[in-house]
Amino acid sequence: MSDSKADTSIPSLVVPMSADEIVSVLDRAARRGRLPGFEPHPSGALFLADAWGTPFDSDLIAVASPEGERTRLTFTLRLRRRLPIIYAIVLGLTIWPGVTLTDRVLSLWFEWYHGLTQMDVFHAGGFAFFTYAWYLPLTVLPLPWLWRSWMRRARATATVSALETIAKIAKELGVEPPPEAAAVIAG
Repeated sequence: MSDSKADTSIPSLVVPMSADEIVSVLDRAARRGRLPGFEPHPSGALFLADAWGTPFDSDLIAVASPEGERTRLTFTLRLRRRLPIIYAIVLGLTIWPGVTLTDRVLSLWFEWYHGLTQMDVFHAGGFAFFTYAWYLPLTVLPLPWLWRSWMRRARATATVSALETIAKIAKELGVEPPPEAAAVIAG
């Protein structure tokens, strides 16, 4: 997800308030439960709010820039990295013990399988690699496509959530929501 450059799929808001007034109004809304995940003044931004995604959530980050007596809020999405890291660790810890467990279980249950693992062609330096030869490609090769699918879905669902949140922000600030955000709420 984008970290620093503006996301063209996420509209901006022009608000007839100062940045401090915007934070004050949105902080009150957050305290009343109408703006989940609101955090004023994170580093380099005016505020951030939740943008829920499946399977990974993001932060909707707002940066303010003055335009005369108005303030333009430009939004970006930033993927929260904690859950993807946990997913990667769990995948790694699931695949590796799985190969040894599968080798032992299949060798115990099926005599013909044990016979295959003992063939000289599947030994190298005293290591029997028959199960590794089929199990690792079967479990590791699909991971890039799986990860790509997760990231695309997380991006799409977080973008929809961000548009819904921008519409809520617009309502709290008393301005018309951008057409993209209004369409998400209406549809």
